[in-house]
Amino acid sequence: MVQLPKLLIIDDEPNNISLLVGSLDEDYDIYCSTNGFDAIKIIETQDFDLILLDIVMPEISGYEVCKKIKTMPDKKSIPIIFVSARTSELDQQKGFNCGAIDYIMKPYSIPIIKARIATHIKLKQTYEKIDTISKKRSELLHMLCHDLANHFSTIANGLELMNSDPNLISDCLPFVNMANIRGLELINTIKDMEAVEEKSLQITPVDLVEAIHESLEVLKHLYNDKNITIHLDLEDNLWLQAEKVTLINSVINNLISNAIKFSYPDSTILVKAWSKYKQVVLEVSDTGIGMSTTLQNQLFDISKKTSRTGTAGEKGTGFGMSLIQRLMSSYQGTIKISSKDIQSHPESHGTQIALIFNQSKSISLAI
Repeated sequence: MVQLPKLLIIDDEPNNISLLVGSLDEDYDIYCSTNGFDAIKIIETQDFDLILLDIVMPEISGYEVCKKIKTMPDKKSIPIIFVSARTSELDQQKGFNCGAIDYIMKPYSIPIIKARIATHIKLKQTYEKIDTISKKRSELLHMLCHDLANHFSTIANGLELMNSDPNLISDCLPFVNMANIRGLELINTIKDMEAVEEKSLQITPVDLVEAIHESLEVLKHLYNDKNITIHLDLEDNLWLQAEKVTLINSVINNLISNAIKFSYPDSTILVKAWSKYKQVVLEVSDTGIGMSTTLQNQLFDISKKTSRTGTAGEKGTGFGMSLIQRLMSSYQGTIKISSKDIQSHPESHGTQIALIFNQSKSISLAI
């Protein structure tokens, strides 16, 4: 069923409301109010695509209602059209100064009012689409910077070790080369992912155990610097449905690097993976600082600031978890989080994150 745009009509004359409802109800989900104060209460609890607002009303004028709406952070973008018998330029100017997007004078033409409503709703939808695309591109840019930093760190550490001891070249060169290759792959994947809606990721069978080991090689310097032990409990033959480059670079890397970042030195991180009911589960558990309930509720919202300093002063973008969720959705998987912050649970703090994937139908390839 197609959801109709929601329209609010505010007018103290019932006949005016009846005329508009009779002309518009086939195209819009219409709400009505004959009082400005009641209308404000409705607006506080509902999301509207457009408001038709009379000016001359008892108790509170349309101008004041408009001003009030424009002070509401999550409602101020609703387009407001004044519909009034006042025809002077001063009245129209006052209406636009209050924040209205259009001004229609009574008596009005129904075809004209229909056309203006449709135009402004289409503009609103276009602005919202542009804003969504902008946020997604910003997220991808942060992702690229964040995830490439892991590979550059691997390359830098490898070069430093090779420079200090030439005998380590044969040991370090494969990891430096791998980081270089994966970094280039990541750049190419980001180009393809500018919007998942425009070009879907190529989902294929991926060997989870191999992907985890590859991720740990990239992150080795991070957990070694904090003397953190990575304890692996991995079933064999775990093949799942995902896109390999983003799975390693943006999902597993982010998941484990977050656990490292918020864990204390000399602690242990458990990385566990198993299959059940045609699904594959990857679980990463730590005994670090944990997350408050408020932070957990905001974790996937890119409009909220969720970046925190790690236990060794590490910085982050705060975009990692929202990206993981987005990619898991692209893989048709899910994510579950359980966490206790150290302030509220000083004796049993830490975070456990489980990623649930669809098991690959090509699991026999691993045998």
